Amino acid sequence: MTQEALAEKIGVPSRYLQKVERGEVNVTVATLLKFAHALDVEVPELMQRARLTPSRPGRPKRRQTT
Repeated sequence: MTQEALAEKIGVPSRYLQKVERGEVNVTVATLLKFAHALDVEVPELMQRARLTPSRPGRPKRRQTT
């Protein structure tokens, strides 16, 4: 789902959604519930820290072209 589609589904401007993603605004409980419903997840799942794989220093490896 795109940001635009999610924003439309929960009834907020896409700019607001972008600010939420960047951590520039706080979300109300009502909006948090809308996010959870639209994404079909429970609120605690939205509140968990992202589990990202650690990045490795240096440049990314080049793709092999065949």
